[in-house]
Amino acid sequence: MQTLPLVGMALLMSGCSPSIDQTPTEVFMAMNNALCRTRDATVMLEYVTAASKPIVVHLILPVQQIAKTLPVDVIFEQSCVGEKANLQVLREITDKQVAAITYLEGKDIKSMRLLKENGTWKLNLTPPAGSFPGVHGAIPIPSLTSYHTSVQI
Repeated sequence: MQTLPLVGMALLMSGCSPSIDQTPTEVFMAMNNALCRTRDATVMLEYVTAASKPIVVHLILPVQQIAKTLPVDVIFEQSCVGEKANLQVLREITDKQVAAITYLEGKDIKSMRLLKENGTWKLNLTPPAGSFPGVHGAIPIPSLTSYHTSVQI
C-alpha cells in the first residue's frame, strides 16, 4: 500500500510545515487548522518535536484508527468548524527556546508547550522533566492529558 508516501508528498506540496518566521501561536493554529482540514492525525508529525513523534505514532495514530468507525463530525465537532480550528489562544509566553500557549477549546482552558527545534517552533508532547520522579526524557504515557492541562469553565 502506498498511502504513507502519498500522504508525505501531499504534506510537502501543501506547505503545511511550520516555518522559521512563525510564532508559537501561528504554529499551534496552523497544526490545528491542518488537522481540521485533513481530518488526519499524521499531519501532526510535521508540527511536533522529534521527541514527540513516537507519542504521535504510538498513541495518537492508533486512536485515530479506532475512531475511524465513528462519524468524522463526532470526532472533530468540538475542535473544528468546517476546515478551521475552533480554538481561541488566550495567552502566549515565550522565553528564548521555550513557549507556552494557553487556549480555550469549547469550555476547557488548556495549555500546550512548544520548543524551538532547528530554529522552528514545534509542539512538545513529552512530559516535562520531573513530571514522573526518577524518569527523565520522553516516555510512553497512557493518556495524552499528561502533556497539557485542562480546566473546565
